[in-house]
Amino acid sequence: MASEALRMVINLEVDETLLSDYHCYQQPPPQPQLQRAATAASSTPHTSCTFPKQIKMFPWNDIQQITQHIYEQTQIPIERQRLFFRGREITAYHSNKAKKKDAADSNNNSKAWSRSSPTLSFFGIGHESSIYLQCRAADDERPIVPYGFCSALLSSLSCSDGNKQLIQACVDGLFDDMRPHLANDGEGGTYFMRDQHNHKVACFKPSDEEAGCLNNPRGRTDAQQAIHSGIKPSQGHLREIAASLIDHGEHFHGVPPTIRVEIAYPGFHYNQQHHHHHHEHHHNNTRATPTTTTLTTASATSISPSGTTTSTHMQSMYHPPHKKVGALQKFIAGEVIENFGVKNFTQREVHKIGILDIRILNCDRNTGNVLVSRDEFGRYALQPIDHGLSLPEKIEITRDSWVWLHWEQSKQPFDPYTLNFIKSIDVERDIAQLRSELNFAEIVFENMRIAHLVLCKGAAKGLTLHEIGSIIARPDFDTKSILEELMTQAEILAIEKWRQRRHLSNRIRHKRRTHSLKTPQVYPVAAVEGETASLNMPRQPHSASGGGGGKYAIVQKFIEKGKTLKVPLIGNPPPPPPPH
Repeated sequence: MASEALRMVINLEVDETLLSDYHCYQQPPPQPQLQRAATAASSTPHTSCTFPKQIKMFPWNDIQQITQHIYEQTQIPIERQRLFFRGREITAYHSNKAKKKDAADSNNNSKAWSRSSPTLSFFGIGHESSIYLQCRAADDERPIVPYGFCSALLSSLSCSDGNKQLIQACVDGLFDDMRPHLANDGEGGTYFMRDQHNHKVACFKPSDEEAGCLNNPRGRTDAQQAIHSGIKPSQGHLREIAASLIDHGEHFHGVPPTIRVEIAYPGFHYNQQHHHHHHEHHHNNTRATPTTTTLTTASATSISPSGTTTSTHMQSMYHPPHKKVGALQKFIAGEVIENFGVKNFTQREVHKIGILDIRILNCDRNTGNVLVSRDEFGRYALQPIDHGLSLPEKIEITRDSWVWLHWEQSKQPFDPYTLNFIKSIDVERDIAQLRSELNFAEIVFENMRIAHLVLCKGAAKGLTLHEIGSIIARPDFDTKSILEELMTQAEILAIEKWRQRRHLSNRIRHKRRTHSLKTPQVYPVAAVEGETASLNMPRQPHSASGGGGGKYAIVQKFIEKGKTLKVPLIGNPPPPPPPH
């Protein structure tokens, strides 16, 4: 019964394409004769599939037990299941564990693999948590697939068709030998993806090519130097997606649509030493002759829709495929802001950029991260890009990080439309959406709440964008901002209030204990020589050795056993009689 109280209910969300194409991944029913399994699998119809909406598990269960339960319900093999929790592929841990076990078995080394699979509590999965199931994986036939749950691809949303067309345009470009092109600027790897007509349609930012990562194409592989305001390497692409999710509703800020994808294509950057080690490890596992071919940026040849290639060199590199996970963002054609005068921009265009930077606490809004384009009416429109240094764990923003603080438009009051937009912001809804799709630390959401509070309170009191930004941003790098000072004071007051509350509770507890020791309690005593008497005894604590506790313990024992107390134990015992 105690274990049943700990049983959790986990909600299972299924990929939309898997609901309709489950037979592509479903294991055929077992055949009586193994030698005819291949022919029987092609002729035997697939069984029906019913995905469970809820799974009951215990916190100490592991990922393999969940996948086994899904297999029993759907007949989808465990190795094809990909489970995600808050943007994190939790089945990857189990697959890596299986690979280590196979390597240990092949090397006859049982000590090389001894760790068990992580439990559900290890990933933070609790009661009423939701996990996402997909079976699609990037390969030579489908080079680009969504990675995990992406609300921007749900068929119920109007923007889903455009995002799906964006992925398909990039796939068509890869099939027509439109190789991803590395951008010349930036600290990380940013690739321009083109369609079959050689038009730029998207930008892809791999997670393992960010500043401080192993495969960084600029040579910035020092992870310690790349940490900025608590943002660690390989987490920048999550911030890019988060900025797009926050601007997903009314699209007030103009952030380009961004989704998380997995791409299987060799035309990206790989560190030479790491790439050679990967090839050597793969060939050793397949018992093949190791090659000495290493390259930093792989050359790509055409891929047909069926998955075949026109180059044997690429074919040898492409199996197994090189997979990259990152942010795929719609390409925005525009010019840098230095080519225009700041006075040409309207007040609302500047305000929408500043409000976005306050909401996400962007640490890198320089002139290169704002593009200028023209809208359908021929007016200048500002397009914010590059949000990899937003949503920090530490608020350490300087005035130079927000270029709009130096513009005259930021000193103008908000117009009624912008004020209504600020009032309509639901920060808790944004946090819930980010928490369900991406894996952020809780301090990130706390900083979002603080920034939202400053923005809403400041706008309600009539402050301008410049005044609100000056509260958050530091005047220089070594001087804390007004917001940082207020946060420090609030933390000190919270600690002092907690200390006073605990001191008060200790005093109350001590007073009650002292009062209980001083207050006498009346206990009935049996008759002594036919008369009724009572014994007034103060309560005394038990001795540390547990041996009785004095007169109080003796009286209690007599009362509990219903025996007569012959001599009242009041005061000290009488002295012994003098000798005759």
